[in-house]
Amino acid sequence: MIETYVVDKCEIVILRESREESYFRRKTSSIFYKLIKHLSFKEMPPGGFDFVLISDKVKKALLNNSESNPFWQGQILSLGYKPKFIPYTRLKREFGISRWTFSKKLKYLIDGVLNYSYLPVRFMSLFGLIVALAGFIYAIYIAIARIFGNVPFTGWAPIMILVLVLSGFQMLMLGIIGEYLWRTLDQVRNRPPYIIEKIYE
Repeated sequence: MIETYVVDKCEIVILRESREESYFRRKTSSIFYKLIKHLSFKEMPPGGFDFVLISDKVKKALLNNSESNPFWQGQILSLGYKPKFIPYTRLKREFGISRWTFSKKLKYLIDGVLNYSYLPVRFMSLFGLIVALAGFIYAIYIAIARIFGNVPFTGWAPIMILVLVLSGFQMLMLGIIGEYLWRTLDQVRNRPPYIIEKIYE
């Protein structure tokens, strides 16, 4: 049965899929798009998409994007136009084998996260701060234990305090440097801050 869809006031039509594939491919694809949805694009459909129908305006905006290591699904969703999702079932491959290997999917996931999410950099800063705080708390605990003459593992405690505090500060500093590098990368990409939909004269 052929279904007809009427798309009104929509610049992007995205065909969302279910898959007639092996359990492993369906599962890895599901995990992939869940990660992308939570880390980079809230509007990403559960099964992702392979095909799109776009207007001329969207095409021009997409072609003006000259990023290396592109995540094209993210490029389309990040343009800001209203998408319409049309479901379809992708049939099982009858001939040949897919060249979309696990390593290529992994690289695509990394591109999608690193190109559009601050989370890895901020996770490094947060984790460093937590480790440094743990070092300070442990130092206070050791100081109190010292007062009451109950220091466990003599000689080991100061080394652990130094390791925790210094490594925590190092990770925090790396996170701060990463924030500056991210902003530099954002500037170099030269993504348009907005797209003009219509000019009124």
